[in-house]
Amino acid sequence: MTRLADPSWPLHMEHPPDDTLMKGVDGELAPQEAARMRVHLESCWSCRTRVDRIQEAITAFVDFYETRFTTAVDPPPGGWRKFEAAIEAAAGRTVGRSLLSNVVSLLRSSAAAQAARTSSFGQAARTMALRAAGGLLVVAVLAFAFSRYGGEAPLSASELLQHSEVAHAAQLSEVSRPVVHQRLRVSLRNASPVGRSSLSWEIWRETLEGQFHQQRDPGEVAALDELARVLRANRMDPHQPLSAASYDSWRKGIAGARERVTESRLPGGGDAFRLRTANPGPILNGEISEAELLVRAADWHPVEESLRVRLGGETREYVLTEVEFNIVRFESVASVFVAPPTAQPPASNATPVEALPSSAPRRFSDEALDQLEIDASYQLHRLGLCLPEQAHISRTLDGIEVEGRTTTIERRDMLLQTLRAFGDVPGMDVDVRIAPDESAAEAGVDAPLGDLMQLPAVQAVRDHVAARVADADAEEPVEGAEEAIDAAVRQFIGWATSRSDRLVFHARALQALVDRWPPDGLARLGLDEVAAWQSMVGDHARMLHRDAELLRTGLGPVLFAGLPDEPVSTGRRIRNVSEVPEAVRRLATLARTIDHAVHSAFASPGDAARGSFDTSGLSTSLRQVEELAAGFDVLWTLGR
Repeated sequence: MTRLADPSWPLHMEHPPDDTLMKGVDGELAPQEAARMRVHLESCWSCRTRVDRIQEAITAFVDFYETRFTTAVDPPPGGWRKFEAAIEAAAGRTVGRSLLSNVVSLLRSSAAAQAARTSSFGQAARTMALRAAGGLLVVAVLAFAFSRYGGEAPLSASELLQHSEVAHAAQLSEVSRPVVHQRLRVSLRNASPVGRSSLSWEIWRETLEGQFHQQRDPGEVAALDELARVLRANRMDPHQPLSAASYDSWRKGIAGARERVTESRLPGGGDAFRLRTANPGPILNGEISEAELLVRAADWHPVEESLRVRLGGETREYVLTEVEFNIVRFESVASVFVAPPTAQPPASNATPVEALPSSAPRRFSDEALDQLEIDASYQLHRLGLCLPEQAHISRTLDGIEVEGRTTTIERRDMLLQTLRAFGDVPGMDVDVRIAPDESAAEAGVDAPLGDLMQLPAVQAVRDHVAARVADADAEEPVEGAEEAIDAAVRQFIGWATSRSDRLVFHARALQALVDRWPPDGLARLGLDEVAAWQSMVGDHARMLHRDAELLRTGLGPVLFAGLPDEPVSTGRRIRNVSEVPEAVRRLATLARTIDHAVHSAFASPGDAARGSFDTSGLSTSLRQVEELAAGFDVLWTLGR
């Protein structure tokens, strides 16, 4: 879930204050708030002028500081001159305002505050800190022992699904134009003991252009069609029903979901992890109340999934068991796709759009519904609502229904105010619901630093920060420097993981757009709708480029020292819109790989895979994202 809007710009204020404008210039606003500012700046010449003046003021200040201030002011006492030089050298290697600048500010303010205290108070504080740390260590040891010997797996639901998605992406990357072939056994169980049946479902999914083919027995089509409708209604993907991506798309839309990962065994032997997710309700007709996913530990591959669904006043359970799975080249199975492919439902990352029965009387044509849907998607995009767990678009007999989800009444009112124009559009209905805020601080950030120091990356961050206060501490020791350094390390970890999460957000949103409107689907749209689609794609690509660049330059002095600082060519540029899906797929794979590496580097001590990542590979992946994302700024040939 994205973070709440900046409280410094309340709803009743027509123009944003200077602090909010400065955050926007520096790219530090939350996605929804940044979208709100972009919309405002497009129509407000006064605020655009204020932004220009802020940028001019920053430039003038930097020029003044470099040319006059540094030569006119007396040098600081002691070893602080070396400290300033080291900080400025590090800051010069970053983009915009260096993260170390924030660290220095934190160190200075914290050191000054500590120096002002009396020695007796400082001694008492240190004693209390040591006792608190000891208490936390005891609690951590007891918690670990309880979880380790109580049957809990040493990883969370998010980590399990992330491992599975990264492993699957790695398998796809090894095959040219991969096709996923999967044969499933679907067991259907009603509430009554006699209501049992077993179905066979064989799927071929071409991952580049989205071609899809399935094979079902004629007598089982109706039951499997019903399962496909259940999957779509719950933000899951009928093209990859037994997958971590599809399961993750459902669980992320459940407010207050109760989850547990336990160690298990496969029916034929071998270790596995079992993820249970319960929907706290209320459960409406057609919604999944509880689901389980069994993941093979050896390769993180899902092998079984069960779904409990409320349908027609009874509980129905679907159990999907994998019988066969392989990834092959398209050329080896091209004949399977000779027949016209079935209509493609939205992929798991795409905002779900439920189809209508072909026999139902419709108020609008397909072309009109396409236009309404693009209009709704574009307005949601401008508000930063780009993922299934944030917004849901469905087609009805009367047009389009748009359902947004937010976390506060104030945010809901702002969304409704922005989307009020939809009320004047025939065929479009808007509803914004309030759901609990699922955003949470990174577990590792609040953990005792002593535990996190087990991780090589965290040790490297601390050494890097400590080195820049060593000279200042040599002649005039500053009381409280150690505590300030620890706080700065936690700030760095929080920044890195948050920036990595943003990278994944924009990659998922980009994948959603391309999955929902592939090149063939664009042919049905008018020029205005295609332009809106291109604008949304370009926005996410630019944010991917910026986030990857900031992450690379921020981590560079700590993790990438000594690595070659040269551009990495992806060997391919986008020339035609038909090449966009492949580029987006590669971006999504790279984003998941980067996120996995960053969270592994700074993971909580309970993560079994903590600290295991390739520093050189992370740097290369970040540069590849920058190179690929830059290609989206080039005008493409639409091929229409």
